[in-house]
Amino acid sequence: QPRQLDLFAAPAAMVPGPAAGEGGARGLDDHIVLLRHSRRFRPESGIGALAAAVNTGDAAAMQRILAAGHPDLRHLVLDAAGLRRLLQQELVPAYRACLAAGDPAAVLAAFDGFRVLCAVHEGPFGVSGLNAALEEALTAAAVIRRDGQQHYAGRPLMISHNDHALGLYNGDIGILLPLAANAPAGASPLRAWFPGPDGPRRLLPARLPAAETVYAMTVHKSQGSEFDRVYLVLPPQPSPALTRELVYTGLTRARTQVILIAPTARLIEAAAAPVRRASGLYAALWS
Repeated sequence: QPRQLDLFAAPAAMVPGPAAGEGGARGLDDHIVLLRHSRRFRPESGIGALAAAVNTGDAAAMQRILAAGHPDLRHLVLDAAGLRRLLQQELVPAYRACLAAGDPAAVLAAFDGFRVLCAVHEGPFGVSGLNAALEEALTAAAVIRRDGQQHYAGRPLMISHNDHALGLYNGDIGILLPLAANAPAGASPLRAWFPGPDGPRRLLPARLPAAETVYAMTVHKSQGSEFDRVYLVLPPQPSPALTRELVYTGLTRARTQVILIAPTARLIEAAAAPVRRASGLYAALWS
């Protein structure tokens, strides 16, 4: 008889166990495998320690870890102007080096070396505000040249609608580059380069499905990705978007360093607020 295998993957601390007396608990329990070893960062690292504390909602541990001075973990409390200055000082040089990395494969790899992850879309601490701020800073530093155009050399793109014919899907990230390497801005036609199984592939910008600029992106959109250095930005004011799962996901996208930009109070509040879902899946699994 044909059989179907369903696989659900999630961080262990994100999956609540069954309550006493739930009938199917034993059967499901026998089919749970816990993957405890991270190959992205060491568990004793600052990133690993903070992620573990967030997972358990341990406020005291979070405060100790943030104050410990781990080299892979920086904690900053900044206002909107301070955040813009930080990103200008650190990401303008990084993006300049990224675009100068060489061929499209090297540029795409360099772009995965850093990423700004936001909890919210709007406002000066959100994706829209930080994308605009970074675009402005890069233009002022002559790293990019927009000339009022939607498409310009150096623009990072994230696909927002699936296109099966092109093999592009929601969340795929690429970069617009001149067809002729090292050509001056505007002197060569642009092509959109996206990672592919056999190396980067190029597409005409006019053929692309809907896409958005992605100097910064939401934590939600980053799931499944990893970057060397992550700037995790939480808004200074309370928000229903701030949950334990969101902070854990943002922290664990980093391979080597997290720069956490958030008031300590927002971090602790988020870690104390696990997502409560009303889908009925939990009850169905344990019944």
